[in-house]
Amino acid sequence: MNKMFHLLLFSAVALWTACGGKNEPEVIPSKPDVEITWEISPASLAFDDKGGAKSLLIAANGDWKVSSSQSWCSLSPLVGHNGQTSLKVTVEANGLETARTAELVFSSLKGESSKAYTVTQEAGKIPNHVPDGYSLVWRDEFNDDRLQGGKPALP
Repeated sequence: MNKMFHLLLFSAVALWTACGGKNEPEVIPSKPDVEITWEISPASLAFDDKGGAKSLLIAANGDWKVSSSQSWCSLSPLVGHNGQTSLKVTVEANGLETARTAELVFSSLKGESSKAYTVTQEAGKIPNHVPDGYSLVWRDEFNDDRLQGGKPALP
């Protein structure tokens, strides 16, 4: 009986130690986040008043996205990856008599780093809408010499 008791006690201890321990999976450390850097070529991008499309070459060390601050400046594609990506920048014609700028913001997908890039466009040239053969009588009258009191001089 004593032998049987020791054998039973030994079996219980063996089972208890074999079943003990944590059942948690091993934690694999994640890769550390790397700050994304961009190299953009050419260093600046300028358009004339007619607009058009030009390409930028983007070299980055991670995944990124880009957005434009102005609706008249569109981009394709809106995302890029590690390595080199060609980005097409399309600008609409400028109908205003002032130059304008759009800011492109390149940012990592998680948003921890970003870089700004400026696109410029020349002022628009407003065409003269005077039909052929028409003379601007009013302009001539306003440019005539004036007498004292603001009255136009008589011919």
